[in-house]
Amino acid sequence: MNNQNNFLATKLKLIFYMLIGFIVVDIPLGLHREAIMLGVHALIYAPMLYIPYNKKLKNYILHVYITIIVLSFCIVQGGVFSPVIYFFLSPIMSAYLSFGAKVGRYFATAAFVCIVTLFVIGILGLNPFPPLDVGNINIHIFTFAIIMGVGMDVLITITNYNKLRDEAEKILTDHQNEILQQEEELKQQQEEIIAIQEQEIKNEKREKQQYESDKIKAENSLEAIKTSIEYASKIQLNTLPSDKILKDYFAEYYIYYQPKDTVGGDYYYVNNFMGTTIVAMIDCYNQGLTGMLLGTVITSYLDTLQRLPSSPTELIYELHQYIRDNFNYYSNLNERGCNMSIVYIEDHHIIYSGASGIGYIVNENGIMPLKSSDRSIGKTVTAKASIPYKDYEYDISSDDVIILSTDGFVNHKTKKGKVVGHDTLEGLIKGFYNGYHESWKESFEKYITENFAKEQEDDITVLCFNLT
Repeated sequence: MNNQNNFLATKLKLIFYMLIGFIVVDIPLGLHREAIMLGVHALIYAPMLYIPYNKKLKNYILHVYITIIVLSFCIVQGGVFSPVIYFFLSPIMSAYLSFGAKVGRYFATAAFVCIVTLFVIGILGLNPFPPLDVGNINIHIFTFAIIMGVGMDVLITITNYNKLRDEAEKILTDHQNEILQQEEELKQQQEEIIAIQEQEIKNEKREKQQYESDKIKAENSLEAIKTSIEYASKIQLNTLPSDKILKDYFAEYYIYYQPKDTVGGDYYYVNNFMGTTIVAMIDCYNQGLTGMLLGTVITSYLDTLQRLPSSPTELIYELHQYIRDNFNYYSNLNERGCNMSIVYIEDHHIIYSGASGIGYIVNENGIMPLKSSDRSIGKTVTAKASIPYKDYEYDISSDDVIILSTDGFVNHKTKKGKVVGHDTLEGLIKGFYNGYHESWKESFEKYITENFAKEQEDDITVLCFNLT
């Protein structure tokens, strides 16, 4: 568009310069009338050429005015026989090359009408000016100048047009090459995107397949672990004293045993060594497999005793040292160690020692808590102010009831979000004296059903028994 505007501006300025040039030619040739007419047109044409307004409208007006100049000059210089008539080519060519075939036809039609008008004026003798004197040398010179001017105009027009056309073609070619390059780049980018998408799809498919494979393996492993844990639970239950064994040692007994997970770290133990019955309640701090394994180690240690230590406290010290010497890694991981209550029974005389254990004797006088050290066994570090392990001896009757418990019961949450606590446990067992296991079971199960929160945070074990 800029090239086209430059072409039009150059073309219209050329016509203005030709007007001035023909004034310079006409004066020496004595064509003063023609020179005056061209001067008047130049004065009108110049401001129109340099006034800034809508370019398209301005170009149309200037082309029309050029046609009027040529028509008026033809009338002065002999009508249709004037050599000036060739200047009609200028607006026709400019209009055709610059505005297209439609506008070019309009200007060609206008030039044809002007020529016909000049012919009619000449035939009818209506031209007020005398005809050309073809024999006059000045007219020959003027005619030659006209022909030269028209030739130069046509030559310059064609040259500029070809130059602009070549530039336009070059711009078009460059633009086409740029478009082709962009298309190639876009095609390459599209191919890269498609390749990336295909690779992503392959990766997603592979990841999905890997995920499904890992999921199946995990499910199989989980199932295998679940099966192993369930089997471990059966093993653990088999290591605990059976009903048959408990009936051999106790007149009445009740055991509430509820691990947090499939297996747990709570153990209760009953055995006889040379006339001394030993009852132990073991609470390993970690639940699950870790607690189960440590509990198994402790019960295995008790089973393999060649000689029963003289007191429960001595036995607790031996277990404490055994765990520290052989399972020090456990103590490093868990500074709370393992809680335990041990009762030695000979006839109706008992010796009790506890390592952070919970125990009670319920007799005719009410509830008597069994004193216990606040030390756990197996701990690497023990507070200086802690109470050492110590034996406590009691005489009991057949109607007295001994209760041993882990802290899972008293630390359990109620449905209202409160901790069960020792007071609640003591309230449950205060009526157990001279009772039977059915009433003990009923008391515990009723309270648990009505008050226990569903979520369990620790293993729970409570053992109630009296002697034969």
